Amino acid sequence: MNPSIYKSLLKLTSDELLAKAKKLVQQERVILVEILHHLLMINDKKLYLQMGFKSLFDFCTKELGYSESAAYRRIQAMKLLKEVPEVKQKVLSGGVNLTHLAQVQKVATVERKQNNNVISKAQKIKLLEKVENKTTRQSETILREFSPLSAIKNDSKRVINNTQTEIKFIADQELLNKIEELKNLLSHKHVNPNMNELLHTLTDLALCEVRRRKKIMNKEESKRPKRNHNKITSAPKKPCGKLKYRNQRYIHPTVKNEVWFRDGGCCSYRDPQTKRKCESKFQLEFDHIKPVAIGGDSDINNLRLLCREHNQYMAYKNNLIKNKFFKLGNS
Repeated sequence: MNPSIYKSLLKLTSDELLAKAKKLVQQERVILVEILHHLLMINDKKLYLQMGFKSLFDFCTKELGYSESAAYRRIQAMKLLKEVPEVKQKVLSGGVNLTHLAQVQKVATVERKQNNNVISKAQKIKLLEKVENKTTRQSETILREFSPLSAIKNDSKRVINNTQTEIKFIADQELLNKIEELKNLLSHKHVNPNMNELLHTLTDLALCEVRRRKKIMNKEESKRPKRNHNKITSAPKKPCGKLKYRNQRYIHPTVKNEVWFRDGGCCSYRDPQTKRKCESKFQLEFDHIKPVAIGGDSDINNLRLLCREHNQYMAYKNNLIKNKFFKLGNS
């Protein structure tokens, strides 16, 4: 404890100390509600994209300094607050806390994804009333009765050391049958492989197939004599007659490979102010820096890798799309 704070607290009477603690707790609840509203606005305006983060979760952990679990709870609570404004008063009164909000929102998410069951606003309010003033364990029991699937833990990862990570997930019977069949088919080459060996084989096969489909070569395959790829035009030419480009958005596979390796196989978006690079490898797309609609072509210098979120963000900024669910305000 800070020595100066400790000394000042020693001067308080027991009643004063208790009164001040209660006042601080109430202030904490007010601040929590304000934080949730701020996160809601940041999410609606997609400000985290502007700053070079691939998601609100990344923004909360890397920019605001929350732990992963703390960020998850606040984002879940924010989503619930957006749909159920009554949450604000329940938090301020102390009837529900951050964990209650995250638990109820998790139930709604699980039911929608697993059972295709959309939990209504009225149902969420009833669930909040049931868990009000309950302990975490008591609320878990109540919510488990409503949604047994919500009790199942999501996939989890635990770092063991610098080279090993423990992964846990729930496998259904269909997956187990496929794993057994694969083990049998590979039994001449790999006798009774463990899960680590089996996943290595699976991912190697999957990566090979996905790269083939996306026409992405590995580094060894990409080594070839240098050539001027900027002269590679945006589409195959007609075999005879007047030469025309059928699709101005077509990107030659060789150009795709050059762009992929130049950008390091990750999103190349940078925050104009901080120069922070997104570097997301999720849902990567090839983006025309100068849009095709205003004369941009498909050569290397006019292409970049962007994650889908930043691709949509840049398209919005260029006034190429107007999506009522993607409002950025005046930012």
